[in-house]
Amino acid sequence: MAIAERNASSAIQLLTVGLSKEQLTGLAQAFEYCKATHIPMDINLLGSGAIASATEAGSNVKPDLIVVGDPPNQLSLDEIAQTVRMTWPGVTIFSVTRKRSIYFRKRLVKNGFNDAFLYPLEAGALRRAIYVALNKLTGGVVKAYRAVRVADLRVGSTLPCKLAIYLPVNDKYVHFMNGDVEFTAAHVDKLKAHRIQTVYVEIDELASFYAYALTGAKQRDSAAKMSMSERRHRFEDAAREVLGGLFRAEIKLQLEDGQKIVDELFSIIKTYLLDFPSYELPQLILGAMGQPADSYTHPVNVATYGALFAMALEIGNPVDVAMAGLLHDLGEVDVAEEVVLKPVETRNEEETVLYQKHVQATLDLLQEHKLTLTGPVVKAIYQHHEEPEGGGYPTGTIKAGLSKEAQLLTIADRFDYATRWVPGQPVLFADELLDKFRKDMLERKSHMPADPELVKKILGLFPKGGT
Repeated sequence: MAIAERNASSAIQLLTVGLSKEQLTGLAQAFEYCKATHIPMDINLLGSGAIASATEAGSNVKPDLIVVGDPPNQLSLDEIAQTVRMTWPGVTIFSVTRKRSIYFRKRLVKNGFNDAFLYPLEAGALRRAIYVALNKLTGGVVKAYRAVRVADLRVGSTLPCKLAIYLPVNDKYVHFMNGDVEFTAAHVDKLKAHRIQTVYVEIDELASFYAYALTGAKQRDSAAKMSMSERRHRFEDAAREVLGGLFRAEIKLQLEDGQKIVDELFSIIKTYLLDFPSYELPQLILGAMGQPADSYTHPVNVATYGALFAMALEIGNPVDVAMAGLLHDLGEVDVAEEVVLKPVETRNEEETVLYQKHVQATLDLLQEHKLTLTGPVVKAIYQHHEEPEGGGYPTGTIKAGLSKEAQLLTIADRFDYATRWVPGQPVLFADELLDKFRKDMLERKSHMPADPELVKKILGLFPKGGT
């Protein structure tokens, strides 16, 4: 933590209520900016507001930020929301729950929380929300960033905002250049030398960056409505609004409710994924590569890659592939985090069986919410872990019956895992990321995850990718 950030954040009072040890560990990096007091869930204590500070002897906590965990069975999370909000009316309050049965985001927000998150699935979104809150509380001293495309930067233009870069080896952001400075070819060379395809803008400067990037987009296409960066952000935000509503359990929905969700997803895909000029296609693919993983980056990336592969090769239905990409891993919500995050080769037999159940769990969840999906979408989700020579799961016997949409989804899924940045590991050039993907898909002695010829066609979309 920088000295300025430490000084600015030293006055920020954080109160966590009923968080598990695992949750506290997972959020520790964000919490290090605050004076933290952690207490178990006690609604009477919350109602009184008389909570002793863990950092200031003899004083009660006057929280600037509150993070609330799961209540005991006899308590309602809605009741806790109302109690905490009445006790601290102007404070930012987040809900973090593991229980799908009580995760109703819109209702929780209505009852007093600023936002609600299903943990661990939405851990990344929660961390970003905490940084945004700290950014506001410290007047911008604690930084909160959002990724933007290098392709939206124009040589010879004056940047309206500062830029930072992310270093996965150190898992930190560092300053790259100031605003009101000309972006030059030397800056491009420096980014290339450091293998950077994505830069970061502070959230309170995003609006000015959007306007700047749109000017460049209109220079290429006068009909452009938004830049690549803004389109991506709106895609992620809209996806969370809809997908977050699919994690509720024990609810009763009608067919029209499910159709409304499908219509919303179709509108998101059409607006933010399919409505772009053709010259952006390679940049959209390359621009999504090499980013840190986050709660909704994976489904959005898979939807993006799958749809763009389908369009570029004129194979399958791009809308069906994108829809399947957004929905394909929802069933992981009921799989333990430690199992989901484990590399495939390190899972034991019990963990492997448990993880493989996420495919059927996804379909069950979609059926529970009455989603009226097309046959190709359902088939793609069901088959995206099957293998063309037999093997894979859940059946391992489909072989020639694999749909093109399923194979595109499989390839997009693996493409995202192969080309993302991993904290603690060095950054790779785009060509190196593509080579990593090629080896994963083509240099296997058995268990080929997709038709090799289709993989080669996709690699052929890139200047040095085909073999």
